[in-house]
Parts: sequence; C-alpha cells; structure tokens
Amino acid sequence: MSKATDFLDDFFQEVPLQTEAYVDLPSRGIFYKFTDGADTLRVRPLNLGDEKAIASDKKIKPTDAMNALISRGVLNMDASDLLLMDKIPVLLKIREISVSPKYTTVGVCSHCQADTDLTFQLDDLPITYLPEDFEYPIQVELPIL
Repeated sequence: MSKATDFLDDFFQEVPLQTEAYVDLPSRGIFYKFTDGADTLRVRPLNLGDEKAIASDKKIKPTDAMNALISRGVLNMDASDLLLMDKIPVLLKIREISVSPKYTTVGVCSHCQADTDLTFQLDDLPITYLPEDFEYPIQVELPIL
C-alpha cells in the first residue's frame, strides 16, 4: 500500500458508515406519532451541506443551534415536537453517526489544575428512561371545592 492509502485508511478509520439509526428515547416514544408508523425515532448523519445551511442561516441564534442540528437529522417526525428530555440523546446519536462514537475532550483536575485528555464512547453514557409501567395520559382526580 502507498503512504497516501495508509493515511486515508487511518484518517477515515473512525468515520461511521451508518446512513440512519434508531434512537432509544428516554420518553420511550410514547408521546409521539412517527410519520413512518415506526415505534421509535430515526435519525440520519449530518453532512457538509447541513453544516453550511446552519452556519449560513442568519436567523438561527446560537441558542437555537441544537434545535437546528436536531431538525436537520430527524427523519420521521417534526423535531420541534421533541420533549426536552429526548433532545440530548437525539443530538448525541446524530453526532455519533455523523462524526464518531468516540468523544474526546480535556478535563481540568480540580486539585492541581492539570489538563487531562478524556475519551469516552457516546453510547456508553447512561440514560434514564420513563418506567415501563408509565401511563399516558395521566388521570388526575381533582377535589370538588
């Protein structure tokens, strides 16, 4: 193999090959009707066109960037209907299939202030789900005054 081929193999080693993925939602999807009749949310990886569209849209405020990223990646529902508890796992799954399941960052030791490189798998992060016996809608009896 040539050096160029070796370089490209190394460079693209972590690039995910998925064209779409399902997301296990903390809400278990019980609040949504998915447009394709599925029982869970489907997302796709973001691409350069998505990044350019978000970066060049002057109407998107920095505080709305997360919603813009999610709306570009969600396939089978209106992303604006997602509950807050579901948005972070959706964003993490889109990042996982768009870039890599690994996430590297730098942490600072609170005692010595030394920088430490940290790498973890996004799909290893714990998610708290609604209990399986959760009922929706919830019936509430109000007292008669």
